[in-house]
Amino acid sequence: YAQALKMIEEMINSTDAFVPVRLSLDHGELLFAVGRVDEAIAAMEDVANRYPEPANTLELALMHQYRGHTDQYEQKLRYAASQARPYMWRYSRRDDNYVAMGRIAELLGENPRTILNTHFKVLLEQNPGMTKAHIGAGDLAYRNAGYDIAAGHYEKALEQEPENQDALAGLAECFWQSHDERLGATLQKLLDLNSHHPRAKALQVEQRLDSADADEALKTIEEALAINPVSLRFRSLKAAALFLKRETAAMQALQQEVLEFNPICSEVYRVPGRIASRHYLFEEGSALQKAALELDPNDHDARALYTLDLMRLGREFEGQAEAEIAFAADPFNVQLYNLLQLMETVDGFSVRENGEFILKLPKNEEPLIADDASRMLAYAIEHLQKKYEVEIEKPVLVEMFDKHDDFMVRSVGLPGNVGHLGICFGKLVTMDSPSARPRGSWNWRTVLWHEFMHVISLQKTKNKMPRWLSEGISVYEEGQY
Repeated sequence: YAQALKMIEEMINSTDAFVPVRLSLDHGELLFAVGRVDEAIAAMEDVANRYPEPANTLELALMHQYRGHTDQYEQKLRYAASQARPYMWRYSRRDDNYVAMGRIAELLGENPRTILNTHFKVLLEQNPGMTKAHIGAGDLAYRNAGYDIAAGHYEKALEQEPENQDALAGLAECFWQSHDERLGATLQKLLDLNSHHPRAKALQVEQRLDSADADEALKTIEEALAINPVSLRFRSLKAAALFLKRETAAMQALQQEVLEFNPICSEVYRVPGRIASRHYLFEEGSALQKAALELDPNDHDARALYTLDLMRLGREFEGQAEAEIAFAADPFNVQLYNLLQLMETVDGFSVRENGEFILKLPKNEEPLIADDASRMLAYAIEHLQKKYEVEIEKPVLVEMFDKHDDFMVRSVGLPGNVGHLGICFGKLVTMDSPSARPRGSWNWRTVLWHEFMHVISLQKTKNKMPRWLSEGISVYEEGQY
């Protein structure tokens, strides 16, 4: 990127003629890519003034947003929207402008599904070979968790341009989010084309943070920061790596440094919070999301993550209240919609509690298994606390669901994943009830004992243990019992 920028600046400085718009755009984008953001904004101001088109004004608006210039961002975004006109083909960046109008509509709060089904559908019907439109539609679907729809658009773009880096990066991120085994090959193809691609490097970092390999993650982060030292994404990922290494002072110093660059960059709290929760550190994760929201109450991603953390901590009433706020601000968030619908179902459950545990289950199953489950939980608390020399935080919340998709929505916000029978979050156990599975295919007592052992091991270690070790201990105790 630095080499390309140097070449372009030499070309611009060597000409006395009018600088072509494409050259000016490349100059602004490369300045941004290497972290010279204020210079990039000045360059894009010049482009947007000379060529007042939606795509140019949108790029300028997003640069202001990146720098934390909220007023300028909103002003430029509204101006970009006003630049749409019936004869947009007369603009110099025809395809870019059509795609930009979809992004502008999304940023102004229009329904993403409507944008896909009207704006992009019409655009692609008229221009089926428009690669940029497929990428724009894919990006829109990706940002709104429609990973299957997004992947389809990226694949169509790649049919037309097999080495399009934006399409490969989008497809790789879809595969990452959906745990698709094709991630490895797609990511490698992108890295073969561009070993410094920021989205590819970020995915490598995410993989390493996911496996708690913070040292290797930091090596990749520093490679990216050598190219763009002010990257918000990589500095936020660095904060997450420092969190995993328990280098709290270094993490906080980095967060302050980022806020000097962008005073409302809640991402620098949201990302380490997300990584903390990926490692079952929900107390720390929720605290980081709360800090993100104090910085930027409009960070809807942080509020959605905060909601999930509260729900996994068993703080259902607080979680539901946050979910309602988040959904009112982002009514197209599928996870929040699912959770709010589910809470209405849970409100109708039967409840058994005795101070040590709270058992919630469907009313029609309560007469059949509530007594047995209560006795088992009482014995498990007494027996396993004594055996592992721990006094766990009580009450432990156990929720059983007669529909598997309800169990998964309660656990992760999305249905599916039929392989899971139960999940423990430390103080909360969620699981299928007998009605959720074919008769005779499993034993609910085995699953409940297994998951309760996770309560013991995770609370004893304050969730700071390898997941495989907690799993192994639960399998062992399940067999013993």
